[in-house]
Amino acid sequence: MSENFQDGSYKLDKWHYFVMRGCGCAFLALASFYWQTADQADKFMLANTATFTLTSIMLPFNAQMNLPVNMPKHLIPVVGCSLLVAAHLFCLMNPESKGKKK
Repeated sequence: MSENFQDGSYKLDKWHYFVMRGCGCAFLALASFYWQTADQADKFMLANTATFTLTSIMLPFNAQMNLPVNMPKHLIPVVGCSLLVAAHLFCLMNPESKGKKK
């Protein structure tokens, strides 16, 4: 929290830590799924693009627009998510460029 938000703009209690740990585990599970199904990316690309874009909108983009964030540190997740959404869209629009030579 201190990396992304201004000091004094938040107050954490045991419930915040509980939810943050749970979300962290959920994101690890999602990353594990991506890793294990990378060779089948064509099947999952549309759903992955939609869910990652929604996650980016609800977390870093929403925080940037509506919460007291630490600048310029908070640009790391905003720019990073923007680049990853662009990469998702590129892969969706160019399914033939897989990076493998045949």
